[in-house]
Amino acid sequence: MNLKDRINADLKTAMLARDEFRTTTLRGLKAAILNEEVAKGLREEGLSDEAIEQLIAREAKKRDEAAVLFEQGGNQVSADKERAEKELLGAYLPEQMSEEEL
Repeated sequence: MNLKDRINADLKTAMLARDEFRTTTLRGLKAAILNEEVAKGLREEGLSDEAIEQLIAREAKKRDEAAVLFEQGGNQVSADKERAEKELLGAYLPEQMSEEEL
């Protein structure tokens, strides 16, 4: 199962479980993937797993930056939400190497 199919399956599971947070986050991710496919003219073929991983990494970085800005603005609830979204997106990325492994 490729990454896009896994995201779609997880979205379906979240919708059936009525998990609003996961559903909203995965719908946003699916929309970002579709936008990237259209922008690159790959709507029919779809993006490769590597391209999707890069897109997810960019989306996770956006969430991290937004969380920092929310904290600076004194909005801890929104910062926590952004961090939770980043954690959810991180589940679709390969595991990062630790300092010792480097």
